[in-house]
Amino acid sequence: MKKVIVLGFVLILGLSCKVEKAEDEGTQGGVRELRGEELQSLNRICEALQDKREYFNTLGDRQATFSLRSKKRDCGDTTEFDMGPFNADLRVQIGKNNWLEARNRSRYLKDIVNDQNGDIKTFCQTVLSGAVVENTAIVGTTKLQIFAGVASNYDNFHIAKAQKNANGAWIVYEIEKASVITSRSGTAQNYLGILKERLIVRDCSSGADQTFRQIFTSF
Repeated sequence: MKKVIVLGFVLILGLSCKVEKAEDEGTQGGVRELRGEELQSLNRICEALQDKREYFNTLGDRQATFSLRSKKRDCGDTTEFDMGPFNADLRVQIGKNNWLEARNRSRYLKDIVNDQNGDIKTFCQTVLSGAVVENTAIVGTTKLQIFAGVASNYDNFHIAKAQKNANGAWIVYEIEKASVITSRSGTAQNYLGILKERLIVRDCSSGADQTFRQIFTSF
């Protein structure tokens, strides 16, 4: 059965693969200002992502190697498949966003999320400037809606990405979720901003959602 995901409902509190479905954005959610613990969590995340970007830019190209693990569930699959561990080098080149390069793996998340790269950058630019932060932003033709919170020793963010359908309704096509090592994690300075786990969820025409999970082990 085709599942329609509507933006105001999808920002769930856990890092599970479940995506909340709804029929009408107007009955719940909508634009709101981030306050209290949610704002504090986003601020810690963005500060840590900024620290990571600045630290990585002090490193040479391929100077750091990440140990990672990935898991996937494609459309039509009933369970998540463990693709096993792999290593990826940190690529650092002037004038480009840093990225990961694996030599023996073709399917993995290559981009490095920081305060200036990735969908979260829109919210980081706002919170780090000290301005009022809303949970919703329009970037080009895409509507982004963020949730930030705390779980275990990590700060988490979820971003739902939506575009308008033929009827003008915002329909979510992807959700990104991540657990971030921040100042509250009690770890070494050079680990700040590392995404301990990152999950991409996309809708399928039938069955369970398609997911791709990347887990950080060490570098």
